[in-house]
Amino acid sequence: SDIAQPDPTKPTADQMAKMKQAFMTQLSMTPEMIATETGFGPIEQWTIEQFEEAREVFKALKTERAAMQAGDDGAV
Repeated sequence: SDIAQPDPTKPTADQMAKMKQAFMTQLSMTPEMIATETGFGPIEQWTIEQFEEAREVFKALKTERAAMQAGDDGAV
């Protein structure tokens, strides 16, 4: 068949799209920022392991930003 089998070492295109969308919409990050923050390079090149680690990075960044916003009362 002409249909390529999914690479078992890579997340699916759907998983990658959802991850990218989450970073972009919930954390206002560009694809370049995602690559830099995770340290894994472009999301399209991530392995399953990097994808799983990126979930943890996402959660940590989201928690960190929520805490910063909660503590941001304008004081310096």
